[in-house]
This record gives sequence, structure tokens and C-alpha cells, in this order.
Amino acid sequence: MKRIQIFVRVLAISAILNVLMAWGCLLWSSTTSTPNSKAYSKDIATHLRWLTDDPDGILNLGFGVLIEDPSPPSGPRGIAQVYTGGWPILSMQSVVRWQIAPDGRYLGGLELPAGEILSRGMQTAWLPSWLHISENRRLPIEPIWSGFLIDTLFYFCLLSVGLFAYRNTRLRTPNQSPEPTAVGACSSAIAVHAASRRWLSFFR
Repeated sequence: MKRIQIFVRVLAISAILNVLMAWGCLLWSSTTSTPNSKAYSKDIATHLRWLTDDPDGILNLGFGVLIEDPSPPSGPRGIAQVYTGGWPILSMQSVVRWQIAPDGRYLGGLELPAGEILSRGMQTAWLPSWLHISENRRLPIEPIWSGFLIDTLFYFCLLSVGLFAYRNTRLRTPNQSPEPTAVGACSSAIAVHAASRRWLSFFR
């Protein structure tokens, strides 16, 4: 039962580390812009979860970060921007889709449907400036399940190896300062008493 509890705890910590890593990459990783060609997008589609596939859009690539900016005005499938983060594989994504009201204006804020709000995630502009984060990005809430499972398993393996090494080190380290016991103290007292009797017999 205890091993199952440890397994569940390590797995939960691994999933949390996965999310924190994805957020950290989106918050602090710098990116470089690259033209989004069809050939390039199809080449990486299998492991980068390509959504826009827009030949006229812009890619922003960085460590653990992929930001897709489709060409205006709306991009394919009504997607405005895609923010993806995670390491070693992209595991979390924020997708911003255009939401248009019946009168033709674009919806924003609390006017958006609940599903769209969750899909967009949190804007980094809401965070304090002293964090020195990258502006105009989003912290995703929705996972990319394939990448999320792989990254969680990766961190689970790292934590398991670390925990195993720590326990082995503790078991192998000898106790340098053993605590005195009642038996040891009693033996010492008997030895002192016997020595004192020998010294007294010398003066008789």
C-alpha cells in the first residue's frame, strides 16, 4: 500500500513539473521568427501538433516554445494564434480562435464562451512586470495528450531514479556517532570499578 502511495505521489509531482516546465518555457524562452512554409509544416506535423498549416503565416520558435501566427485576417479554421510549450516534447497548448458577434464585432474577455476562455489560457500581460517575462504570450491550460503523457513519464523516470539513489545513499551511509546505550554505560561503570579495585590493592 505504501509503494502505491509513493507511486501516485511521484506521478502527480511529475505531471505538475510537466505543466510548470511548459509555462516556464513560454514565460522566459526567447524565440526567432521563421516563415511558415507548407513543406516545413508537414515535416514537423507529426510531433509538433501543427494546427494552422498556413503557408503565409509566421513561426516563432524557441526552447520548448512554438508560437504560430497565421496570416490575416483569420487564418485557417478561424485560428488567430497558437501558443505551444513543453520540454522535451511540446505538451501544453493555447489556441486563440476568432469569435465574432452577430453585429460583426470581435468578442473578447468575459464575452467569450467558456470553452474559448479555457482554450486561450491566461495572458502573460496579467502577471507582474518584475518577473521579466516575455510579453504578449499565453499560459496554456489544455494539454496535448500525447506530449503530456511522454513528458510526464520522462519526469517520472527522473524523479524515480533520484529517489532510488537517495534511499540507497542513506542505507549505505554508516552511523558515525552511535547513541550511547544503557548496556554500554553499565559496562563502562563495571570496568572503572574493577580498575579502581586493582589500584587500591596496590597500596595495601
